[in-house]
Amino acid sequence: MATKRTRKNRAPKERKITTSSGEVTISPGGDIYMTVQKPDEVYRNGGAASTERIVKAQDTYAVMLPHEIVLFKDQIKDFYKEIRFKEGCENIDLFVSEVIKTVASNHYQFFYVALDKDNKPLGFTWFWIGEDVMGQSYGKMEMDYIVPEIRDTLRGARVHKNLIQFVVNVGSRANVQYFKTAVRTQKLEASRKKLGFKSIEIHMTFEGNGADFIAQNPMFQQYSKS
Repeated sequence: MATKRTRKNRAPKERKITTSSGEVTISPGGDIYMTVQKPDEVYRNGGAASTERIVKAQDTYAVMLPHEIVLFKDQIKDFYKEIRFKEGCENIDLFVSEVIKTVASNHYQFFYVALDKDNKPLGFTWFWIGEDVMGQSYGKMEMDYIVPEIRDTLRGARVHKNLIQFVVNVGSRANVQYFKTAVRTQKLEASRKKLGFKSIEIHMTFEGNGADFIAQNPMFQQYSKS
């Protein structure tokens, strides 16, 4: 694959992330080595980002390959906990495997992460390029997470900006007509509105089966007996 490298400084050594789930090597790039691919090569072989590693202000940004996503299991679980997705928390291995399979089956899906200089996760976003029923392409951010330790700080804001910037850059290269995002908290909704997002639909969930619903809403009991 044809690439072009622009050298700005001596490249740092490769970094390794080690967790109870395994180990992965991250090769830095970006401000140290910037890899630029031709437009027609953007999504070949899993996408340009599959081998792209970027270093900004000593933090590393990278698109995880499908088998690497398991290293962010704890952060995905914390994300599910924050949005009160009980089933995801209780079956985290199953749900992480589903994320992995989904990303692996579509070259236009990306799991983009931020790591500090000690290889500790700072945040991630999971998004993809899709097409609606009208034939318009769009970019969809399904997950968006910043670790609690740096939220509401300048560093956290910088990390979040870089994650969003990557989504926008890929969306521009894919020529999307619009962006969508999953909003599961009021705080996230407020931050998205500042970026120009508008609420066009609302999804709500009742946690329970039919019997639970009737027990909580007696007015429906007469219909359940007929």
